[in-house]
Amino acid sequence: MKIEKLKKGKKNTYLLTIDSKEILLYDDLIVKYGLLPKKEITEKKLEDIRKENNSLEAYYIAIKQITTRLRTKKELKTILEKKEYSKDVINETLILLEKEGYLNEEKYIQAYLNDAFRFSNDGPYKIKRKLIELGTSENNIETSFLRISKDDWIKKLQKLFIKKASSKHHDSKIKWQQKCETYFYNLGYPKDWIEGISKNFTWQEDTTIIKKEYEKLYRKISRKYQGEELKFQVKRKLYEKGFSKEEITNIMNEQDEFSPLA
Repeated sequence: MKIEKLKKGKKNTYLLTIDSKEILLYDDLIVKYGLLPKKEITEKKLEDIRKENNSLEAYYIAIKQITTRLRTKKELKTILEKKEYSKDVINETLILLEKEGYLNEEKYIQAYLNDAFRFSNDGPYKIKRKLIELGTSENNIETSFLRISKDDWIKKLQKLFIKKASSKHHDSKIKWQQKCETYFYNLGYPKDWIEGISKNFTWQEDTTIIKKEYEKLYRKISRKYQGEELKFQVKRKLYEKGFSKEEITNIMNEQDEFSPLA
């Protein structure tokens, strides 16, 4: 077999024409094996070069992913598996990257944690869970988390809590408080932190909320019930929505249809 043509391809590749067939190879291999026009090459040698080129391609893909942002072994493995590289090629690529210093797990965890703390609303539990899912070790995770103090976490949570709790909503005071607390539980903050902040937060009652709920319920329930039964059903529904007895009493006393509640 003879190399007929050698043409520069995209980026760091060359297009070889051998026996009227085109083969795309990386320039590393062109130089390594001296693949120039008119050079003779055996079919076995060409097959070995193509296998080496496949491994090199996986390596360059992984490098490109890492330069975009830091990656874990698990992330890179998943990316290469989706591109259908063999298990051996993937393992060789990961070993080489680790040897060259591209896969520093401690550095990855610290960068991920810093970004999550500064730019997301996630709490420590959720961030730890995500890092574990990414394949990093729990020991390294715990070590990195020591660099952010509990006070810093609580300060962050306080700011987020005040913003969330003070935002516009359509719930009763009790229900809104429960929703806010659940929201931060789901974001991965410790229960005692949340309850401590919630306990000291001044929860404001918005009388327009219960008034709107009352009017909506009255219109709906009055199609089926009248008199005392209507009064009972409206009252029951307002309780279910988390409004207090005092709030319900006040709103119903304002209505001409009902007498004051006992």
